[in-house]
Amino acid sequence: MKTQIGELIFTSKAEAIEHFRQILYSYEIGSVVNNVNARELLWLLEQHPTAEQKRGVGVLAFVIARAPYNSRGFKIIRTDWTDTDFSYRKCINAPPTALEAVIRALRIEVQQDILQAKRDYFELNGDELGRVPCKETGALVTIDEADADHAPPFSFDVLAKTFLSARKITADEATLTPPADNQFGRQLVDRTLAADWREYHHGHADMRIVAKAKHRTLSQANRPKLANRQLILSANNNTPD
Repeated sequence: MKTQIGELIFTSKAEAIEHFRQILYSYEIGSVVNNVNARELLWLLEQHPTAEQKRGVGVLAFVIARAPYNSRGFKIIRTDWTDTDFSYRKCINAPPTALEAVIRALRIEVQQDILQAKRDYFELNGDELGRVPCKETGALVTIDEADADHAPPFSFDVLAKTFLSARKITADEATLTPPADNQFGRQLVDRTLAADWREYHHGHADMRIVAKAKHRTLSQANRPKLANRQLILSANNNTPD
């Protein structure tokens, strides 16, 4: 299905996401986006769920900012010199459901634990060049070429959904902190629940190392199957608790 963003027309949402991802990675951290790319980002910003809040008094420039967990993102510099983060994916994809938003928050709560597990694995198992085998392909990868992946059958989504079910938590907006500038993702309001989730994840997650390119392929292939897998596991009473 075609996707239009301002004067840009893409054959699909995936093509639009890749276009703006390439812009993001074509600059050094801290660089100001040039006028041509800024014009496209202004078109994109109009599709953000909270565009008015993001825009504020007006957009002066876009810059490339370092984001948490060794990532990067677009930052808006407003005309009053305040700034805020800017997710290009959120502009292109449909707004998340309440459940999807809560699961994203759960991932943010344990992201540091996942990154630490990745660092620990490479430190303990890396060869003389700091490489370990990808669990999917067997190819040797460095820490920068790899992701920490949740091994089947308990993907991250399955763990998150079983945790919410076990705690009888209904996913809704009240569960999450409100959107704010430079938040880089919402968190759980209940910090006791957040600590409970981190402990649950630590006890049940089976982390493995997978090459980044392969990990993206696995994520795309498994996304539509998660709900069905969850139903099957629940029916068999074979989920962690």
